[in-house]
Amino acid sequence: MNTEATSVFDTWAETDQAEEMQDSHTGTVEVAVNQMDLRAGEVILDLGCGNGWATRMLAGITGGQAIGIDGAANMIDRAKKLSTHYPDISFKHAQFESLPVENAAVNRVFSMEALYFSLDLGAAINEVHRVLKPGGRAEIIIGFYRENTISAGWADELGVPMQWLGESDWVGMFRAAGFDPVDTRRVVDPKGPGREEDFIPDPWFPTWRDRQEFYSQGSLWIRVRKPLNASQ
Repeated sequence: MNTEATSVFDTWAETDQAEEMQDSHTGTVEVAVNQMDLRAGEVILDLGCGNGWATRMLAGITGGQAIGIDGAANMIDRAKKLSTHYPDISFKHAQFESLPVENAAVNRVFSMEALYFSLDLGAAINEVHRVLKPGGRAEIIIGFYRENTISAGWADELGVPMQWLGESDWVGMFRAAGFDPVDTRRVVDPKGPGREEDFIPDPWFPTWRDRQEFYSQGSLWIRVRKPLNASQ
């Protein structure tokens, strides 16, 4: 995660914005999780864990160990405070390009709206490959991608560098890192855009039509597998 993003999320961790992110992402993640075929005992790595809500959700399903990683130290502190009753969950302050996880240590990597904050995306994806066990899977969900044109202004609005790539670009990067197969699909938030009568324009969605279009496009869900014969 780049330093500009770290600063933003350190600030968000001290306000209700950490929980606002949780509320806005929960529906999408629940839809994906129901299709992920999570198995008992899987070791989970959550990249960009924020306050740890998805880490706790995934660990609750598998009953196994889970590790949450975030580049914002304040987010990690908040996640730890909210997870004191989860003995099998740990949280670590680290960058995506250098994960404090041993080789082939986890069964599943999960990331919601986070990986595009990496300044060296190739290095971050290589790290995902490194920490996964052979046959392990990564589940990456992003709303900031070129085919969803409404997201184009996110980086300017946040004031941080972000990787705005197309679907084929993401596929190419995961394949270059050694993942096979690489599958993509869309996942749509079941809550939808809400009600037009409740809509309030903001920099993210200046018009009701913008909000409708963004939600109708859905998030890009990248599903990849580390081959069983992978050497690393």
